Amino acid sequence: MVKSWMAALCGGMVWVILGGLMSGSSAVSQEITWDEKYYNPQPIADDLTLPMPCGGAMVFRPVYTPNAGGTVGDVTVILGQEGDEQPFLNGLRRSYVSGPFRQITGPKKDHPLFYMAKYELAEAQYTTMMDVAAQGEGACPERAPRRRGFVPAVERSKLEYDAFTEAYSLWLLQNMPTDLPFVTPAQPFVRLPTEEEWEFAARGGTAVDEADFRAPNPPLEPGSSLNDYIAHGGSDSANGRVQSIGTLRPNPLGLHDMLGNASELVASQFAIVRLGRLQGQPGGLIKRGGDARTSIEQISSASRYEIAPIDVYSIAPVREEYMSTRIVLSSIALATREQMEQILSDLKDLARADPKAASARSTEEVLELLTRMSEAAPDQGARMQIEVIKNTILAAQADQNVQRNRTLRQLF
Repeated sequence: MVKSWMAALCGGMVWVILGGLMSGSSAVSQEITWDEKYYNPQPIADDLTLPMPCGGAMVFRPVYTPNAGGTVGDVTVILGQEGDEQPFLNGLRRSYVSGPFRQITGPKKDHPLFYMAKYELAEAQYTTMMDVAAQGEGACPERAPRRRGFVPAVERSKLEYDAFTEAYSLWLLQNMPTDLPFVTPAQPFVRLPTEEEWEFAARGGTAVDEADFRAPNPPLEPGSSLNDYIAHGGSDSANGRVQSIGTLRPNPLGLHDMLGNASELVASQFAIVRLGRLQGQPGGLIKRGGDARTSIEQISSASRYEIAPIDVYSIAPVREEYMSTRIVLSSIALATREQMEQILSDLKDLARADPKAASARSTEEVLELLTRMSEAAPDQGARMQIEVIKNTILAAQADQNVQRNRTLRQLF
């Protein structure tokens, strides 16, 4: 019996992933035969479950971002932790989040979203996908993996995790090109999360209020403790032993082990925090969340660590015993010429002065004057300086308009 495993509302349609789809000229079964209690031990109604080779599966959760409106809409989030002893690592900084998919009905109508894997990448998922990528469907094992196959896939390099996302993206597009959620003609793909996506999700996203979002750890259910959510290094918790996925309770978004268990590599390059923003020099890799050896006092949603991609002693890619990752389902930002034209139009609207404001006319006059000065400038250097001034004014006007619209949404 072929199973329907996904009914996710994305891009205005309900997409149902079915087994038995075609890849090229030969039929490849997409029936999920793995035992759900291993790959999704704590199912939730709106889980998005995607098939994998050999009857496997991976489960994703929707991560909504606030409704900012328009093709260029995003929202400001404050990441990091105030009062941290290492502000160059975990200090407060401004960032932005959004997503390629949109909810079209219900209380979160028009809210952009992305999908994040519900659990850390499991050993069975990694090895199955990479074996099939290298050898074809004939590499499938005779028996489905059991519980011991669903510990986090650790001791891989960043490039090896990236290779997994490439192989899985290709497999999905080859076997179900029309059955994945999308909002543009471009098909989605899987990748590692950005640092902003990871921390936004770890803090609980839009599922928590501002106070809980700013707290070091997500809120606890009544009668529970951090030990129920975080596999840390204490003797009353993991005590240095990585746990199977989904062993503990999820955070408010339904995501498990964002903190503790295995630390998680993200896609972003490391940079130090420079008083409210990231400093310009890119560094090494970033791992987040702490692991099963880390004391509970050192684990928070803000904790971040820089690691070198190459081990200086072995001169080999860094592979850590307690480091894994998790996957995001996303899409490209620019897909069609029509979309690009809409973005240009939205950018102009975003920076347009409010005609009801007393300053609107003067702002327009200043921008027109700068345009004429730029056209008459004697050289490229002078034109660039004028354009910097003009873009600064436009950016300030856009920020003012965004703040005004946010205030109006709160009032009405």
